[in-house]
Amino acid sequence: MPKGGFEPPRVAPHAPQTCVSTSSTTSAFTFEYRSLVNQVSSKRIGLLGGTFNPVHNGHLQVASHVYKYLSLDGLLFLPSGIPPHKTEPILPSVHRLAMIRLAISDYSTWSICDMEIKRPGPSYTLDTLHDIRKIYPSDYLFFILGSDTFRNINGWKGGQTVLTLCDFVIMGRQGYPLADCAGFLAPYLQPVLSLLDRKEGLSYHLPTGAGTTLHFLKCHADNISATDIRLKPQIGPDNLPPSVASYMMAEGLV
Repeated sequence: MPKGGFEPPRVAPHAPQTCVSTSSTTSAFTFEYRSLVNQVSSKRIGLLGGTFNPVHNGHLQVASHVYKYLSLDGLLFLPSGIPPHKTEPILPSVHRLAMIRLAISDYSTWSICDMEIKRPGPSYTLDTLHDIRKIYPSDYLFFILGSDTFRNINGWKGGQTVLTLCDFVIMGRQGYPLADCAGFLAPYLQPVLSLLDRKEGLSYHLPTGAGTTLHFLKCHADNISATDIRLKPQIGPDNLPPSVASYMMAEGLV
């Protein structure tokens, strides 16, 4: 079970924390967590965004690998509200939040932040990172995403500006080689990223020149499709935590 020095703003254990965002575009949001641990001067906090539609074993495998590999103190799941680049139907946020809550219940330093769900309009990573940085100005932030998402970063709001706001952790995904990222970063990265594609457990750390670093990692994670989970009549432990599978069956989500 992950343990570390991560601490959202202090409140009583098991109580959601309501925070007022410093952004004029974001309403009050909550951090949810289950334990109160000693605060350290500078924390290493992972940020895992996505629709989590639903959260599945692949998400948890990536989170676990990054948490251990980068010696993180805590990890925040950031479910999106209205993702600007996806057109598939999205389950109501109340269900997505409930399933994440179930999936991470055994991890004392993994938490949920509903910032993007409560923000009006589309969810943009640029806005989210600005808000998170204002809450944790002296901490080390690591935004975790797949190579399939990172390769489209030039189409994001702010483009590559987001890479200057915190470290990014790019995880290789099946069908989306890390080497493809060299095309819009630097051609000399092609050989080293190709090596990462071939061998699990390796990493490459690229300073951006803006005080942040791009961490390219390759680990084994099941190639699970959230769409397939919603459409298939049978779900099980191969793709979902048992508590999430039970919830989806009980709520008629499959």
